[in-house]
Amino acid sequence: MERSTPMIRSISIVTFVSGNEDLNRDIIDFYRYISRNLDNCELIIYSDHELLEKNGISDKNIREAAGCAMTKYMRIMDSLSSSRYDHILFIDNDIRTDFKSLKKVILTCPDDADLCFGRIAVSSTDTFTEHLIKIDKILSHNIIRPALWYLNIGISIPGQVFIMKKKNFKNVLRRYDTLFDDLTIGLCAKESNMTVKRVKAVLGSEKPSANLRTLIRQRIRWAKGYSQTLRFNRDSKCFRYIVIHGAAYHGSVAAVDVVEALLFRCSPCVASAVLVFILFSLSNWKIMELPYALAYLLVFPAVHSLWLITLIKELFKDKKEKQLQ
Repeated sequence: MERSTPMIRSISIVTFVSGNEDLNRDIIDFYRYISRNLDNCELIIYSDHELLEKNGISDKNIREAAGCAMTKYMRIMDSLSSSRYDHILFIDNDIRTDFKSLKKVILTCPDDADLCFGRIAVSSTDTFTEHLIKIDKILSHNIIRPALWYLNIGISIPGQVFIMKKKNFKNVLRRYDTLFDDLTIGLCAKESNMTVKRVKAVLGSEKPSANLRTLIRQRIRWAKGYSQTLRFNRDSKCFRYIVIHGAAYHGSVAAVDVVEALLFRCSPCVASAVLVFILFSLSNWKIMELPYALAYLLVFPAVHSLWLITLIKELFKDKKEKQLQ
């Protein structure tokens, strides 16, 4: 008789409250919801505002940890020491979790899984920019990330919601600070040949940038974080996967536009058929989203070009600083 694989029975849930944010009650509700199905569960809230007292929460298994001034990555590092249980579920405070999907993932996740993650959706599409970000999220979470991991060259994870087995990460996570916690964690998992469990389910949704200015600032920040990741991991045996990640996420839209232009010169019918397939794929097969999928192909190459320009500037700045040393 085959022995069944043991599943997770104890888990620490960790969330991060930044600045003047209030505690997301959704996370408290999920903690209580999942606690009924596990042997042991705790909730750690990183904040400097005594949110438990403010929200009238009294539970011996819910506690606050100071660290609002730290980056998310450093708080993740800290939680590896402060959490009680070997598996940690990280949830960003601004995420609206899908209780049933996340519960199913936790209860069916093998105890020997080092890393487990699903997909993240967009919670609202009130503005034109939010619709474009929804398309971008579909491309990254439903197409690019699954394809890269399937080809065994993926390293990125959705940093908003994921499960980590701390004892296997404790000694391999990078000791430097970084803006790209999700990429760094995935990179360490890749280097150490860890067991990664991926699920297709949407585990939560987040509110996207409401306007183009906010979006552009975000992408500039991403470029600086990516430059830092390249710089700090030059000697990594998985450096090529960092490069592939950047090329796939920020070059795929431009590549589609170039291929479409070439196809239209050779065969307009074939090009039209390919374009329709791409638009339906980007819109998640929803007809009402097709105009935004087309707009995405037209607008986002400029956004990715800005990312590339910022990246090049950061890399040259780093090179110049090295020459002056």
